[in-house]
Amino acid sequence: MDFRPLTPADLPAVMHLEQSMPGSPLWEPAKEEDQSSIIRDGNNFGIFEHDTLIGKVGFWDTKTDGWEVDGMIIDTRFRGKHYGSRLFMSALRAITEKEHPSELILYTHPHNSPAIAIYLKAGFTIQDLVKDKYGPDKPRIKMTKKL
Repeated sequence: MDFRPLTPADLPAVMHLEQSMPGSPLWEPAKEEDQSSIIRDGNNFGIFEHDTLIGKVGFWDTKTDGWEVDGMIIDTRFRGKHYGSRLFMSALRAITEKEHPSELILYTHPHNSPAIAIYLKAGFTIQDLVKDKYGPDKPRIKMTKKL
């Protein structure tokens, strides 16, 4: 297992991972231009197995609400093996050292129990249920962490 910041050369693999769950109510795939911007800023991190990207998570400065966690995703073949926890905790340390945010915000689907468990273990607290965060009938739980 290898953890590192993602580079522009990783963008095709990131987009493949982003599109790996079509139609899932738990996941809203990001647009290539958004991922490209986060990667250029050095705030997107990946976990690799034998040089293959198997998971990613990013962070971006909202300029109004502080820093937001940009969707964590793990390849379905590697779920349940603690890769998500390793990725998230490593990325959290890296972004805290690099950018020094005072608070992190994230939104996750209310039925995404594995992700919620990772976030709670990392010290996030549940703040609210946002009914239509990404459109009608697309609820998300808002979680925050003070740093």
